[in-house]
Amino acid sequence: MSTKSVTRLTNLKEIEIGYLAGLIDSNGTFYISELSPRTGRTSPELNFTLVIYSPDRKLLQYWIARTGMGSLHRTGKDGWHWRLSAFSAEMILRVVYEHLMTQKDKARLAMLFRGTFNGPRRTELEDEVVKMRQEYRAAMLSLQTI
Repeated sequence: MSTKSVTRLTNLKEIEIGYLAGLIDSNGTFYISELSPRTGRTSPELNFTLVIYSPDRKLLQYWIARTGMGSLHRTGKDGWHWRLSAFSAEMILRVVYEHLMTQKDKARLAMLFRGTFNGPRRTELEDEVVKMRQEYRAAMLSLQTI
């Protein structure tokens, strides 16, 4: 993610932040997924992704251009989704967090999960970090079924 994208986020107007929060509340899906370990690692790879669905392609294209973040993907024949991964998703959530209503618990878990990525990258993760990430993933999954 570029410095330009962060600047775009900090330049969002209050009404835009509220609109984006409403879009996430109504059409956002939060994922903490487990991937296969990278070559040379044995600890599981977990990643956070925020996906925002809409049948309106132009709406999502507007937000991608406005924030400079994420990518647009086709969903079936009638829809689109805006995919934000890792740091980009976290930055968006930090900006809209106070305006979220129905997705605030998931956003909080996502930001806590992302907080475990601070520090130097190692070939292997400490057991405590792996355990924390897996606990956040389990908590996120339990919120998905509510």
